[in-house]
Amino acid sequence: MIYIYRLAHFLYRFHVPFLLWFLKVINRIIFSVSLPASARVGRNVTFGYQGLEIVVHRQAVLGSNIVISPNVAIGGRGCPGAPVI
Repeated sequence: MIYIYRLAHFLYRFHVPFLLWFLKVINRIIFSVSLPASARVGRNVTFGYQGLEIVVHRQAVLGSNIVISPNVAIGGRGCPGAPVI
C-alpha cells in the first residue's frame, strides 16, 4: 500500500493525472484506504491492518516513525489548515 502511495506521489509531482487517479482507486479498492498523493508521508510509517478504513486529508503531513491504527480519519472540516503529525 505504501509503495502504491509513493509511486502516486511521484506521479503527482510530475503532473500525470490519469495514472495518479488509477493508483488512488487501486489503493481504495484493495486496501480500503483513502491516502491521496498530495499528502506527504515520512519514512517508516506503519498502517495497522494494512490501512483498513484510514482516511487522510489531502494536505496532511505525516512525519517519520509513526503508527496509524485502523478506522482513523486524519483531517476534518472544522479547523483551518491541514493536520501535521
